[in-house]
Amino acid sequence: MSWYDSGSWHDNLRASTGLNPQLRDYVPIDHNDHLQHAYAVCRPHYEALHRHRLTA
Repeated sequence: MSWYDSGSWHDNLRASTGLNPQLRDYVPIDHNDHLQHAYAVCRPHYEALHRHRLTA
């Protein structure tokens, strides 16, 4: 334990199970015009990022 973190960071690290897949909680957008617009505007950007992703 140190003076700057009260041990919480180390306690969390000790309790960690590592990197595991997280459950997804998708929000339906069919009934929300604002979300449908945001999705339509943002999707091409994320598709472009996906096309230029780093691969092994």
